[in-house]
Amino acid sequence: MISFLVASAVFLRWLPHYGLGMILLLSLSSAVAFGILFSQRARYRKMLQGVRAERLRADVVAVVLTSLMIMAMGVCAIIMVIEDV
Repeated sequence: MISFLVASAVFLRWLPHYGLGMILLLSLSSAVAFGILFSQRARYRKMLQGVRAERLRADVVAVVLTSLMIMAMGVCAIIMVIEDV
C-alpha cells in the first residue's frame, strides 16, 4: 500500500513533464492503495481464521486484481512515453 502511495507522489512530480495523462496513473495507483487499505482488516481476519483452522488459502482475487492494475498502469505509462517521443 505504501509503495503505491509513493508511486502516486512520483506521478505528481512528473505531472509538469508528461501532462495530464499522469492524473490517470495517479488515480489508478491511489485506487489500488486505498483498496488495499480498506480490505486489509477483512484479509487479516480471514488469515487468522485460516491459521486457527490450520487451513490457509491464498487470496487469488487480490493477487489477480493487483496484478491487473499494475499491468494497466504500465500500459498507460508506456503509451504516454511513446506519445511524448
